Amino acid sequence: MPELSVPEPDSEQFEIAVPEPTTPDVEVDLNEEVAPDITEPEPEPEPEPEPEPEPEPEPEPEPEPEPEPEPELVVQHQDQTPAPPAPPQWKNGRPLWAQERFECLLFKVKGLTLAVPLVELGGIIRVEKEPTPLFGQPDWFSGMLRSNGMNVCMVDTAQWVLPPHLAQQKDPYQFVIRIHDSHWGLCCNQVAEAISLGPEQVRWRTQLGRRPWLAGTVIDHMCALIDVSAFARLLEEGHGDMAPANLSVLENIED
Repeated sequence: MPELSVPEPDSEQFEIAVPEPTTPDVEVDLNEEVAPDITEPEPEPEPEPEPEPEPEPEPEPEPEPEPEPEPELVVQHQDQTPAPPAPPQWKNGRPLWAQERFECLLFKVKGLTLAVPLVELGGIIRVEKEPTPLFGQPDWFSGMLRSNGMNVCMVDTAQWVLPPHLAQQKDPYQFVIRIHDSHWGLCCNQVAEAISLGPEQVRWRTQLGRRPWLAGTVIDHMCALIDVSAFARLLEEGHGDMAPANLSVLENIED
């Protein structure tokens, strides 16, 4: 195979043009500050706020108390018998003044004999003048009598202890038996005598009944023994049409 010969280049005729590097036209402001390239750290996440505590529920208001019902007005008819007051304290089935032997006074009211214990009496007054009337008092109130510096309200005893047809009999009273420690006096026609009784000589009542003033029956004399304390309470409190007398007017009455 024949050899190929490469002619040497002619130094004068063969030149290679090398282009000069071109620099782009970049304007630089020398007075402009160049901020440093600092990478700021990412901010830490803020902690989540704690939940506010729930407010405690307010207590429910207490319910208002229900209004008490108004008391009903009870109308008592005239034909109804009012309830008697509670009896006084008794012991062994008889009053305290009858636990042993006791003294009694017998007196008469329009022919009826009655007995009262002397320990419960304040005195005996003879009616010598017309009693002073007081208006607005019940029928059994016979007037006011002045005695020993005090005013005594005279009670028509017959209207309390006798049937109506006997209580209306006209028979003027001669005496007034005053109840101890009170303004009340029981009218009577005659004062009989004082007697001594033992507890066994009286048939004592076993229940209050319709006559709360009745303590029992004196067996030998067959007469009613009056419980004076219970009688005085009836006069003070009043029952039905037996209203108590207005004692306040007595303060203005002189001899």
